[in-house]
Amino acid sequence: MIAARRLSGREEFHRRVFETLLGGAWQRQELALEAGDAAAVQALLARWVAEAPALDEFGLMRLLAARQPLRLLTAATGLPPAAFLRQVLALGDADLRQPQALPAWKRAKLAALGDAALLAPAALEAWEALDAVQARIAAIAALDTCPLDAGLAAATAAIGAWLAGKPAVDALPPRYLGLLQNSAFLVSYLADPGRHDFKRAIARQAAHMLSPLRSAAVPARQPSAAARPRLTIVGELLFPAHAMYRCYAEALAELPQQFDVTLVTDEPTRCPEHAGFSQRQLYFAPHERDAGVIARLVRSSEPDIVLYPSVGMTFWTFALSQLRLAPLQLMSVGHPAPGCSEHIDGTLLYRDLARAPLPDYGLLIPYDRQPLPSAPPSGWQARSGATQAGAPRVVAVNAAAMKLNPRFLGLLRQLLEQAPPRTELHFFPNLHGLELAGLRRELGAWFPEALVHASTGYADYMNLMARADLLLQSFPFGGTNTAMDALALGLPMVCLRSADLPALVDPVLLEHAGLGELCADSSEDYLRLASRLLNDAAELERMRGLARGALARLQAAEVAGTTSMADAILATWRARAP
Repeated sequence: MIAARRLSGREEFHRRVFETLLGGAWQRQELALEAGDAAAVQALLARWVAEAPALDEFGLMRLLAARQPLRLLTAATGLPPAAFLRQVLALGDADLRQPQALPAWKRAKLAALGDAALLAPAALEAWEALDAVQARIAAIAALDTCPLDAGLAAATAAIGAWLAGKPAVDALPPRYLGLLQNSAFLVSYLADPGRHDFKRAIARQAAHMLSPLRSAAVPARQPSAAARPRLTIVGELLFPAHAMYRCYAEALAELPQQFDVTLVTDEPTRCPEHAGFSQRQLYFAPHERDAGVIARLVRSSEPDIVLYPSVGMTFWTFALSQLRLAPLQLMSVGHPAPGCSEHIDGTLLYRDLARAPLPDYGLLIPYDRQPLPSAPPSGWQARSGATQAGAPRVVAVNAAAMKLNPRFLGLLRQLLEQAPPRTELHFFPNLHGLELAGLRRELGAWFPEALVHASTGYADYMNLMARADLLLQSFPFGGTNTAMDALALGLPMVCLRSADLPALVDPVLLEHAGLGELCADSSEDYLRLASRLLNDAAELERMRGLARGALARLQAAEVAGTTSMADAILATWRARAP
């Protein structure tokens, strides 16, 4: 037997800090650090970054794994991550303009831990001439955030635009797919109009990295009216406690009537409800990071059709969507962003959404029998009666942190300037611990008096939301479940309609619920509409009255239609027959 090598003191220090960074328990706490404690944490992290191995791939991967918790913790000490890295690596402006001239170990740490405050397209271009793989890692990693600072948001978009013009690089192994998935997911939320191009570049790189897994040919059966096609659902987050299940379980339950259905998903989501929409279930191990293992599991079901209810919220749906696993591959929009894969043949959409020109989503396949996108919460009653005279107006924003952006926050600031005195602004970002503390600091710079609520149970969240007079939907990326919660509470919600899919779902819901007048077509209209509701008590009460019956109207509208999602998939399959 070979004895384990004893770690040196330096190696043991590095291992312990690394494991603590990734352990996660401290991330669920709000650390209120005294000045001395903050300085001690900064010093410990500075030593860890300075001593971290970075010249081999294992060291670089460890730095990338620690990237997010490290950034959270440095921010908690009062030092922005970019300033921290400048300090630890002794980076001057000249170094950042010419990163290719830095020592190799500094370049590696800048690639793994840097952001758009430290990187610029011209510097990345020069860096790429020396080391294309490292420069590409730096660019993709820098797209893993949705900044609230306007300058940093513009700098992040500039990196995305640089990346969009680049071909895939060789020698980037599949081990980096997790990095690509995380950034591809987050760029979907950027307010920049080029965000789909940024995501397409990341997907292009992922497809190149996965090319060894492509099979020579996918066997196909002849579509016919008599045969029952084999359909495999590659389903992420399909368990009853998650919104994905609430959005899609009813539609998926109709599939076994027309298809032989297999579900492929991860073991932690295993539940009896999976048998409600699939005859066979195949589960892979928790945290499986080998895309080849999961791809072989999907292929073992010999699918004629692969259906992704959503793409990109997990490592494995992002990776598998870059492969051809069946003759026909379709996605739906549980994550309402384009898949950006040449192997996705079409996108299933509710009829009213498919009417819009959506070139980034490929072939649009409409259906018109639409179950509610989220089961209505039970036990909630609409608000009754007007706000008492003299009581402050309460404005709610229920949006994850990545849906907030400088344009939306700037409009909120204008609205508060026009609002009645003592108007309260409440944010519900569904965060806790260090992430919540960090967002509170950032939002505090915009709105010093705003309340940023910690994540709670659903009942407590709905009770807090019920106190609001008006809910303001984020843009350009709205929130279907937020809209459903507002309708369940009888709460007026203002949203902004635009040409991209994430900004079309809320208007469709509100229009079907008889609240179409709450949908603005420009940011100026949004501001005027929200300001009028806050300042005109009679108009606000009129909209409250309409909102109280909105959920019932939506439920009545949603039962109409004759073509289910299953019907649309079957028609698409049969249309491919020669």
